[in-house]
Amino acid sequence: MEEKKAGRAAGFLTRISALIVRGRYVIFALFAVAFVLCALSVGRVKVNPELTRLLPPESETLRGLSVMEDEFETVGSAEFMVEDISYGDALALSEKISSVDRVLTVSFNDTPAHYSGASALFTVALDSPVGTEGATAALGGIRELLSGYETYEYTGIGKDFNDTLARQMVWIMLIAVAVIVVVLLFTSRSFFEIVLFFVVFVTAAVLNMGTNFLLGEISTVSNTVAVILQLALAIDYAIIFAHRYQDEADGADDRTAALVTALSKSIREISSSCLTTVAGLAALTLMQFRLGYDLGIVLGKGILCSMLTVFLLMPGLIKVFSGALEKTRHRSFVPDISRWGRFLTRRGVVFVIIFALILPGAAVLASRAPYSFDNKTVDPLVRSDTRTALDMIEKTFERTTAVAVIIPGGDYEKEAALLEELKKTDGVNSAVGLNGIEVADGIYLTDNVTVSDVAALGALDEGNVGMLFRLYGVEKGLLTSVFDDTPISAPLVDLIAYYADHSDGEAEGIASAVKLIRQLKGKEHDRLVLTSSLPSESGEARALVETIREESDAIYGAGETIVTGDITSARDLSDSFGSDRVLISALTVIFV
Repeated sequence: MEEKKAGRAAGFLTRISALIVRGRYVIFALFAVAFVLCALSVGRVKVNPELTRLLPPESETLRGLSVMEDEFETVGSAEFMVEDISYGDALALSEKISSVDRVLTVSFNDTPAHYSGASALFTVALDSPVGTEGATAALGGIRELLSGYETYEYTGIGKDFNDTLARQMVWIMLIAVAVIVVVLLFTSRSFFEIVLFFVVFVTAAVLNMGTNFLLGEISTVSNTVAVILQLALAIDYAIIFAHRYQDEADGADDRTAALVTALSKSIREISSSCLTTVAGLAALTLMQFRLGYDLGIVLGKGILCSMLTVFLLMPGLIKVFSGALEKTRHRSFVPDISRWGRFLTRRGVVFVIIFALILPGAAVLASRAPYSFDNKTVDPLVRSDTRTALDMIEKTFERTTAVAVIIPGGDYEKEAALLEELKKTDGVNSAVGLNGIEVADGIYLTDNVTVSDVAALGALDEGNVGMLFRLYGVEKGLLTSVFDDTPISAPLVDLIAYYADHSDGEAEGIASAVKLIRQLKGKEHDRLVLTSSLPSESGEARALVETIREESDAIYGAGETIVTGDITSARDLSDSFGSDRVLISALTVIFV
């Protein structure tokens, strides 16, 4: 019974294989169309450079990022370190930088965080994210001001890291191809088969990269490493098929029949090999950390593209170029290693015992391997200009990391209480919120003000102040109509935000204040920004986050606030990776 089933399966595969060989020119045409379409789609693939975007939806980091994207205005920031400058000259230079168009604020003082060893560090806030036209213009203006000084500029490691990775992957790809060519020249049976192998690989790689467009968005990691892994798989499958064909063709009268037989047998062999790899990738897709799902889908699709290219395209290529394959055949350069094989076979039990002893130790060491989840803590072999600037700044000044505390908006008394507690917390260098920003002597953004108070500030045209209050009062239910002259008061920050939202143009005269407010005040939440000198991946940093959360919960209630930043993203990435690693290891063994 089993022999009959096997015979029917073999007969089916033989018929399919014969159909593939006969229809090779139709297959060539279909692959040509698919290749062109996918090649045109490669540049349209959206690549996500932020690993934190792939965290589980319930993670605090991702929840915080979602709220901040929805409710708060994003601005750019940059740091400029200037060497060999006196404090007086640096102070004058900071004022010049603050006058550059599109610069919101410049942080500089005589503390060790900004002036140390005749070096000055200017922390600049821009009115738009780095990479946009406005930020680029502002940075250009600052560079022009600093052109006569020895300067180091740092605008963030993320994009620089991803650009460097992409460039390095090109070199890694070239090196991998060179090594594979050398190995194939040594192990191949025909020189021309190497050409066919790379035709198959390039086709499969382009098909996979182009179809990534259908996924909507993929991670930088998947985008860079998938093609290297696919190279090994596509070449492996092609070698299995090519050598199976040569085995069948040796001594055969009908090369086409030998090709059909080789393909039918290779389908079984390659599919079996493919299933073990797909099993591991299927396990990856079950990770909480969405990078696993992303890698699993992209690489799994790459394996499918490689396998289909070998099964469908390569038979036709072998048929068309069979003459070239025969003419370039050469003797085997692989030495006879049968003695080594016999040695291993006879002492197999010994080697099993050795590996059984090594395996527990290897498992323990693997569990203790250190991982880094912050690009700034990784020490690269080759330093970019951005990384060099970061290293110089960290060598000279006390480095800080930012932590954002997202709180329910509108209750400025609670915000003031929390801000006061956070300023006293060990590990917190500074804490900024709407409540702590003084706009005039004794008047803060969150203070309740009257018409006369605002008129005295001169922030708005005095003739419009009364109307502004009445319009605001009607919308908030404080007045019955715009003709109601009942005196009212309101938080200054709410009045400025209301004026900016309802005025035509750019709210002249208070543009900088509006920019600042929109960084700290959202539709439903407010944001506090803290700085700390603790390393983002340290135990002390984790403890600080827990302390911040306890203080926030004590004032707003459990679960009402979100703490996010480099510290929490490193923590969430580490926690997600740690739990996923055990799960995926177990599932991979089971699936395989």
